[in-house]
Amino acid sequence: MGDLMRELLIATTNTGKLAEIVTAFVGLPFTFLTLYGPIFFNEEAGAMHSEESVEQRSRTSHRGKALKKMREILLKEFV
Repeated sequence: MGDLMRELLIATTNTGKLAEIVTAFVGLPFTFLTLYGPIFFNEEAGAMHSEESVEQRSRTSHRGKALKKMREILLKEFV
């Protein structure tokens, strides 16, 4: 089991800017994404986070990018 235990750090970024106009909260359940979504304009998506679909947000958010990288690493290591 010792060989399987190791620390993995995956760093990603999400470029954008805080909006001057705040859009309405969207999405249930209420998550952290909805807290900053209405004020964060995602340059990669060309939209406010609150305006993106869940699928689009998963592709463009820093969390989605990190999960994709982690999946690639795990598949390479264990498959």
